[in-house]
Amino acid sequence: MNLVNIYFQSYNESTAKNALSAEKPPAPIYTAPINITAIVKASTLDAILYGFPLGVVYSITAFCIRKISGSMNPPPLSNHSWKVMLALASVFAYRLVQVIVGAVVHPAATPGVRNQFIREKSEVSRQRVSDEYQAMRISALSSTRHLVDGVLFKKKDVGLKGRWMIVTPPNAAFYEQLMDPSSSIMTLASRLNANILFFNYPGAGRSSGWFPNRDAMVASHQVMLSLLDEMGATQIVDFGWSIGGGVKWRDHLENPRSKGKHYIVDYQTFRSTSNFGREMLGELGARAVKFLQWEYDSEKTLKESPHPHTVVQAGSQGEIEGDGVVTKDNALAQVACRDNVVLSSKWHGTPLFDHAIDAIVRNVEKYFKGE
Repeated sequence: MNLVNIYFQSYNESTAKNALSAEKPPAPIYTAPINITAIVKASTLDAILYGFPLGVVYSITAFCIRKISGSMNPPPLSNHSWKVMLALASVFAYRLVQVIVGAVVHPAATPGVRNQFIREKSEVSRQRVSDEYQAMRISALSSTRHLVDGVLFKKKDVGLKGRWMIVTPPNAAFYEQLMDPSSSIMTLASRLNANILFFNYPGAGRSSGWFPNRDAMVASHQVMLSLLDEMGATQIVDFGWSIGGGVKWRDHLENPRSKGKHYIVDYQTFRSTSNFGREMLGELGARAVKFLQWEYDSEKTLKESPHPHTVVQAGSQGEIEGDGVVTKDNALAQVACRDNVVLSSKWHGTPLFDHAIDAIVRNVEKYFKGE
């Protein structure tokens, strides 16, 4: 990670802001080992998703041309081709529904939302860097071979091998929003005396991807956490907001890490995405979420994880409550140790309140000081 060291040793604010506002992320500074299985699975499903309707359109168009034109005679699809198409119809339907559900689970990763936000709202926020921090626009190449756009915020009095907070965003947010100097996330990081790593999911913001699947989302957290390991970070506060908590926990499930330098923080996180399906459509809904591979089972991983954690959830007077999105029964706080639960904001999406920030800082400091 000599590149990162050299960059901050000779830090230039103008260069940093130019990089932050650039249309494309810079070349990756870290590349994760490739996940062939995930890439083959995604490529096959997407080839069918795009290829199946093209075959249908060609067949209809060719038929119309043969009927209308006397001179043009495009050949029809062969019987063998139709048999293949029929065989792939169920796979096409599966991937299509998976994409539709994925747009609900990760709306910021849909192309229309991504492009509108980046072009209309993010340019100003990219230019606003807290006076406490120095910024470095980066990217990393994930195991699913998505270019994950991100930014390192180095606190001026904290070394690169010191404490870091990695922020896995909620489903409809971009890191451009979270890095605003006035955001509660920046306040938390400052209180923790931590450097920060922000990133956008594949398909969101300027990260690459077109209707990515769960494997790609999880791989984005994995590659960024691995980047911090590569940089020599000695303490990592792994912060997940809403769906970000689910993505983060899924990575820890698939890639267990030794206890010691990780502290997990969940804000407005759910027990599982299948519970959302169950709340809407009963057991069929829960099974559908799992079948479509959009399950994030935060509860399972939290119970199995060796890492200490704090869960911030809606509630008052000692009682956990729903927040308008995550119901009371689906709140991750229901299955966390009550000593590690902080009851805070009422509504989903609201910033961290001061007392929640105080509690997180107190718990993190207690753990890393060995108390």
